[in-house]
Amino acid sequence: MGETPLDADLPDNLVATKEQGDAGPPCHAVPQAGEPHGASDLALEPPTWLGRVMRGLSFAVEAACCLRGSLWRLTPWRRRREAASFEALCNNARFAALLDYPRLARAIEADIRPHYELYTARFNADWMAISLELSVFLMALCRILKPRRLVDLGSGFSSVLLRLYQREASPPPEVWSVDTSPEWLGMTRRILEWQGLPTDHLATWEEFIGQEPSGFDLVVHDLGSVLTRRRTLRRVLGLTARGGIVVIDDANYGAVRWHAKRTLRRRGIEHHLIGAATRDRYGRYAMLALL
Repeated sequence: MGETPLDADLPDNLVATKEQGDAGPPCHAVPQAGEPHGASDLALEPPTWLGRVMRGLSFAVEAACCLRGSLWRLTPWRRRREAASFEALCNNARFAALLDYPRLARAIEADIRPHYELYTARFNADWMAISLELSVFLMALCRILKPRRLVDLGSGFSSVLLRLYQREASPPPEVWSVDTSPEWLGMTRRILEWQGLPTDHLATWEEFIGQEPSGFDLVVHDLGSVLTRRRTLRRVLGLTARGGIVVIDDANYGAVRWHAKRTLRRRGIEHHLIGAATRDRYGRYAMLALL
């Protein structure tokens, strides 16, 4: 299947947002003449008054997130801690290519920014989607480590990103997208179809775990709510291959970071905060576990 041009016209009301938690949005097909292949399946009905209220709340939350992110600049000790943690990661021979990360990140960002801007303009607000900074870092990991099996736990732009890597890699790796919400997983499928990307290996969390998966080289853990991520972390570590990597998003939340650190320390698993590379304007950043 060929890739749909990034500037292809879409309905102006094509915006689908995923709330924090396990529920995804309903999608109602509204066929439009002259749309790109698959675009009609993505169109949403005009917003109701409740939808407009929720959109207003979304803008308010975004502003609050921006304010919270800017407060990080007032805590220089955190910047030093994150810089030291990232430096320790780069001193690992496997990640030596990250020593020149600013140059590497600029090149990758130029490649993926058009895809990210399309996604956040049409399907999900940028403060709810995976950040551009983490997307760039994930692509860097993929190009450096060349993982053979990858899984995105919590589908969204990260699923688009991993399949963009799948398309450029030779031989192409196996990529899975998993979500707690069947509705949102269906939305991810339609977005991938519209972008001309593979749609195999999509599953709900229950379906995925039912297959007793294991041996994944790269795992992106952004599954459902904060509570869901805490509850599933041990299972996620169990499906990761020896020598594999788990990227834990939203480490800026103490409930995620402290639980992950405690779990990883008990198991003797090396881990690093990677805020120096992944912190965005909302103050979000990730951590890395090396199994």
